[in-house]
Amino acid sequence: MHNHTPAPPPSSPGGMGGQPTPGGQPVPDAPPPERPSGLGEPERQPQPPQPERPGDRTPRTPRRGPSRPWDSQPDPQPSHGPAGPGSDQRQQPPQGGRPAGEEPKKRPESIDLAVKVWWVLIIAEVLRHVVLVLTTAMNPREVASQVISTMDSEQVSQLENLGDTALNLAVIGYYVVIMLFAFAILAIVAWMVNVIARAREKAPSAKRLLTFFGIYFTIRALFVFFSPPPMSDPNSVQFLIDGSLQIVVGVAAVLGLVFFSRPESKTWIEPTETER
Repeated sequence: MHNHTPAPPPSSPGGMGGQPTPGGQPVPDAPPPERPSGLGEPERQPQPPQPERPGDRTPRTPRRGPSRPWDSQPDPQPSHGPAGPGSDQRQQPPQGGRPAGEEPKKRPESIDLAVKVWWVLIIAEVLRHVVLVLTTAMNPREVASQVISTMDSEQVSQLENLGDTALNLAVIGYYVVIMLFAFAILAIVAWMVNVIARAREKAPSAKRLLTFFGIYFTIRALFVFFSPPPMSDPNSVQFLIDGSLQIVVGVAAVLGLVFFSRPESKTWIEPTETER
């Protein structure tokens, strides 16, 4: 007798082994293999995340304003005042170049008037000396004859030996030297007026010197009324111009002394420690 080996159980229709179900359909043991995507295309690999660039960002939606008027607050304005110890804000001066927190010192009216009258004095004195030199240069012989009339006979004989031309040049040179000396003094006076106008450290000393010059010009103007005329002809143009300008200088000197004596002028020229 031949021994027959029992046949194996029938396989599933898909060629995969499995257990039969009550309905007669086998249950697969493993998932079927994945099919390639597309016809002949390689499988795509996942891409790594790319860094976000600033240009790729979507624009932000503008923030809506407050719905109520009292919710809005004004933007902080930059302050020009001194910054605190924890602040890095730099102190900026206002327009005009003046440092912040420093107010300009206003010059009192009495000082303004005093400066103006002193400049009138300086200009009038300059004109006086210029006119004196010009009138002497136009007629030096008349001036020389007046000078000779005040000398004795010995001095007159010495001057006559010089000749007319030399004598005329000597007279003109004498008045030119006086004019240059007067201009040097007037330059010092103008400098002192400027020192007082700007309230410099030397203003008190400048005021004392200007007081001395003011008294001198005032006394000289008084002598115009009480002294005899220096010319033989008191109606000459030179005498009239010279006397008028001396009176103008004397009046300006008196006004300058009056304006300097006012309390606000003293405070400007010699301020105390609390007023500086």
